[in-house]
Amino acid sequence: MKIDFKNSGSNHIVLAKKEGRYTWHYNTIDHWIMENWPYYLGIKGNIENAYYEFMKNCEVSSEELQKSIVSYLSENHVTYMNNLVPSFYIDFDNKIFMSDFYDLAIESQLIEGWTGYFKKFLDLIPVGYRYWMQNNENLFLSKKFLNPSNFLTAFDPGEDLISFVMASNTGYWYVLPRYYWSMNYWSQIGIPKSIPQQEQEKKFLESIDFFKMESDFLRQVYWELNQGDDALKKQHFIPKIYADFDKKLFYSLREEPSFEKSLNQGWVEEKIDFKNLIPEKDKFWLK
Repeated sequence: MKIDFKNSGSNHIVLAKKEGRYTWHYNTIDHWIMENWPYYLGIKGNIENAYYEFMKNCEVSSEELQKSIVSYLSENHVTYMNNLVPSFYIDFDNKIFMSDFYDLAIESQLIEGWTGYFKKFLDLIPVGYRYWMQNNENLFLSKKFLNPSNFLTAFDPGEDLISFVMASNTGYWYVLPRYYWSMNYWSQIGIPKSIPQQEQEKKFLESIDFFKMESDFLRQVYWELNQGDDALKKQHFIPKIYADFDKKLFYSLREEPSFEKSLNQGWVEEKIDFKNLIPEKDKFWLK
């Protein structure tokens, strides 16, 4: 079965474990709200076993997931990949429900006797079931699917911010959804508020690895864009954010409201033209 991730709607990838056996499933969000299970089944007793049988109707294999993701990524540049990542882990053996889905607090809508957690769980998934790994390469981090045309088609001038990030005296480009720069939102992308700020920032840098872009690739995109007639994208395909995690400096060229109120303690935001701070080799707007 080929999964149409481009039109995934409210469908989610879910891992289940029962009697030591792991299975993948794919269905709409309402099917993973435990409180709904008795209504789907029309019964009150033996809900867990009955629903696990019901889930077999939407079971998919690791191979099917991987082939569908490769096909999807080959045809589309993707900056938002949550629909490709498992949202829920349902452990029937230990009555544990884990959610990495930031909305609806589904991990609290359980049936009696279950415990729910909002947390990342990829590290708990056995290696043989990690469909995003192909020949020891993480498909979510792979750049082999990139090409300038697909990237330009997917680039959203209102949401995607071209950002230069300095950390450990090294700078890289990232094309990030704007909400990533609301530091008080980081808990919604799986970074706990309870850990020290330095650890939060470390985890943030790890979490944005997928969005990293090479200067040469951005240069290709920039000059292909300038040969076209999309004035809006030309206007916005410029650096908007400079974030220095070593010095806690946040420079912005955005016209929209600032991120100042959402920055971590100790950070300073200024609206200045920071392009001269970018190393010459990384100035993708120069040939």
